Amino acid sequence: GEDDGEDDGEDASDGEDDGEDDGEDDGEDSESSDESAAADCPTLTAASHGTRGKASWPVPAPFDEDEYCDDDGVFAQKVAQVGAMLKRARHAVIYSSPAPGGGEDGTEALAYHVVLTKFFEAGLFKAWIDLDAGALPQKAGIPESKVINVHGSSFDPSNPPSSDHVRPDVFERLLAVEADADLVLVVGEVRGNLTADRLPASVATRARGGKGEGVVLVNPRRTDFDEQAQLRLFAPPDYAVLFLASSLKVDKAVRWRGKPEPLPKEKTYVVAGYDPDTGARDDDKAIALRMTKGTKLRLVGQPTWDAALYGNRASVAGTDPLGNVIIRLDTGPERLLGRWWLEPSLSLTASHPRFPIIPAAGGTTTTNPTTTTNPTTTTNPT
Repeated sequence: GEDDGEDDGEDASDGEDDGEDDGEDDGEDSESSDESAAADCPTLTAASHGTRGKASWPVPAPFDEDEYCDDDGVFAQKVAQVGAMLKRARHAVIYSSPAPGGGEDGTEALAYHVVLTKFFEAGLFKAWIDLDAGALPQKAGIPESKVINVHGSSFDPSNPPSSDHVRPDVFERLLAVEADADLVLVVGEVRGNLTADRLPASVATRARGGKGEGVVLVNPRRTDFDEQAQLRLFAPPDYAVLFLASSLKVDKAVRWRGKPEPLPKEKTYVVAGYDPDTGARDDDKAIALRMTKGTKLRLVGQPTWDAALYGNRASVAGTDPLGNVIIRLDTGPERLLGRWWLEPSLSLTASHPRFPIIPAAGGTTTTNPTTTTNPTTTTNPT
């Protein structure tokens, strides 16, 4: 059910999750662990289709080890039902955890990430809550401002991945989304022991009380949340999203972004709409960033634990093969700044609440800047 609010202060102050499994099975072999995990999940029944499923629908059939698929006719009905729910929703959001169904190493965007960019462009979704640190939605073209990386991001140097902490301002963004959301498309699973799980739990509870559309969960595997969701699609995410796009007449062409060209070596990026001294949003100011090797920078908005361990002083160390900027902290560790932070036109037009880096000595302030952050010499072919 919904949180009663008593825990909000604790979560916001230390951002710690409730913890994961107690680890008692860590010493067992993988086969025993898999059997134990399967035993912990409910057996599939008609109720596994969700609270808005039909009792007449057949139970999903197994098609691979631990994976199931809906009957073709049932799947078509479910997709049509999800489409209707999305049309009625006013604040639909996506909630994703690492899910089966694609990708060899989990480092590149999948087809469903790419197609869902079109859903955002059509205004069907307002935010994407992502539990994975790989920035797959951003790599597909979802704007950074629309994504909440609850457990940090490997492409935001000011919010490094952490399974134990949620940065307080990130938690506040999560609460704001939770308050408004009336539909959550879950891609993956709701584990039930993470801070972010409060979002689908709250929305599902409100829907059972007649408020909002509720939770749609897409995963070919059974989960503990199946019977709490309003509708459950047993299918790989790519398959389900492509069919949903067809149902809603959303462009479903998967256009992969080609290998980007290197960032210009002598280019100063003018990041419009941010305070050069704090990185905070300010429509009347801009940050001038010279992204050449050796340029001194400061990280802003770091969680307290990170700033205490590593400090906030850094410098540009170059770029990786995909054009992401390598940021080297003065204390030694290297981090990445996703190149999309410097190319907002490639990720729609919205703005993130804070820019993660600023010049070490502050930056140039511009009133009503007309220069955008994507230089004309940088291209990103489709």
